[in-house]
Amino acid sequence: MKSAKSPDVRSQDALQLIVGVLANPAGEKLAWDFVRQHWTEVEKAGGPFASAQVVGTTGLFCEASLREQVDDFFAAHRVAGAERAYKQSIERINNCVDLKMQQQQHLASWLGQQHLVAGAK
Repeated sequence: MKSAKSPDVRSQDALQLIVGVLANPAGEKLAWDFVRQHWTEVEKAGGPFASAQVVGTTGLFCEASLREQVDDFFAAHRVAGAERAYKQSIERINNCVDLKMQQQQHLASWLGQQHLVAGAK
């Protein structure tokens, strides 16, 4: 993520790097921490459109703790023209968290059965 701040990287490319990592579950926490720590630079580099893209990408998160962080962060750092993206992101996170809670036990059970079936062959 530090390479996103390099003067050798164009600002629009840096933003794509940040959003790409933010959209990847394996890197979302790293990217989210980076965004929060360097928000002024991120916002300045991309302007309102890019900032709204970052807001929208947080909708891919699927943890209640991250939802709270997104909510707190964007309450303190309003992004002009991104109110709808913010609301949609919170809604998507809520839906994912709810689905995960509803289906986690069912999925674990099914996976356990698949292991037993596969071991029986």
